Amino acid sequence: TVSDNLLDIVARIDYDTSALTEAIRASFYYHLLIALVSVALGALLIVVVTQQLTRPIDQIIDDIGIISRGDLDHPVHRTGNPVFERLEQSMNLLVSSLKSSIRELEENEAQLTASELRYRSLIEDQTDLIVRSDSRGTILYANGEFCRYFSLQNPTGARLKDVVPAETARAFSEKIQYLDQDHRSHIFEHQVPSREGTFRWLLWSIKAIISQEGKMKECLAVGRDITGRKEIELALKESEEKLSTLISHLPDYVIVHQQSRVLFINAALTHGLGYSAEDLMGRSVFDFLLPEERTLVASYLERRESGEFISDYEIHVRAKDGTIRTVMVRASPIPFENNPA
Repeated sequence: TVSDNLLDIVARIDYDTSALTEAIRASFYYHLLIALVSVALGALLIVVVTQQLTRPIDQIIDDIGIISRGDLDHPVHRTGNPVFERLEQSMNLLVSSLKSSIRELEENEAQLTASELRYRSLIEDQTDLIVRSDSRGTILYANGEFCRYFSLQNPTGARLKDVVPAETARAFSEKIQYLDQDHRSHIFEHQVPSREGTFRWLLWSIKAIISQEGKMKECLAVGRDITGRKEIELALKESEEKLSTLISHLPDYVIVHQQSRVLFINAALTHGLGYSAEDLMGRSVFDFLLPEERTLVASYLERRESGEFISDYEIHVRAKDGTIRTVMVRASPIPFENNPA
C-alpha cells in the first residue's frame, strides 16, 4: 500500500518455511539413523571382540573344571593365543606336579598301611598283654592276649575300671595319675584273681604318650604274667631260709664272703671265736688271719675263683680274746643273693 506521503512506506513480506522445516527434519532423522546404526555396529563389534577375547579364558576355565573334578590326565588345551600361552604352560606344570605329589602320597600311604598291618600282626602275636588308653582310662586298643587274659570281647571304648579286676583298675588309676604329673615310665607288679580261684602275678610297664602341648594324651601299658617267676622266687626264698636255719645250727664254723668281705656267719663261728655278728659283717676275712698266712690264703682264693679245685687246708685265726685257733678249711663257690660268693 502506498500512501500519498512517499515517506510513509509499510511493507509486509510473507515467507514459506515449510520446505526448510522438512529439510531439517529429514536431516535429523538421517543423522539419528546413522547414530543408531553406528551404535549397533559398535555393539556388534564389541560382542565379536569380547567373544574372541573370552573364548580362550572359557576354554581354560572348562579344562580347570574338568581337572578339579578329579581327571588329572585332562590337559589344558592350547588356545593359540600367545597372551595365554604362559598361563596354559603354568597350569599344565601345576597339574603335573600335583599328579606327582598324589602319586607319592599314595605310595607313602600304601607303605604306611603295610607297616601298620605288620605292626598290628606283631602286636597281636605277642604273648604280653598290651593296652592303650586315654588319660581318663578309656580303652583305645587292646591286643588279643589282653582280651584273652581278662575274658573280654572287643573292649575298645570301655573304661578300664569296668572290664578288669579291681586290683588292676586301682593300680592303673594310681599310675596314670603319676604319669600325668611326671610323664615318666613306671614299672609295677600286683596280684589278680584268676578264673581258677587262685591269684596270679602281673608285671606292668606303663608309659605316657605326650601331646605337642606337653600333656599326656594316652597311656601305653605292657603286662606280663610272672606267676611262674614269683613261685620260683618264693620257693627259693623258702629254701634259703631253711638252709640259713640249718647252717645256723651247724656245729662247724660257716662263713660266706665275696671278694674277701664277710656276708654271712653262723652262730657256731660267733660263739667259738667270741665275735658278734656286728664285729664281723662287712670286714675282710684277712683281718682275722695271721699275717704270715694271708698270702697263702689269698693264692688259694684266686686259684679257686679260676676254677681250680683246692683240697682242705689248715689255717690259724685269731679269736676276739687274742687266742689263736687252728681251723680246717673246706671251701666251695656258691651263689649268694644272685652273685657268686
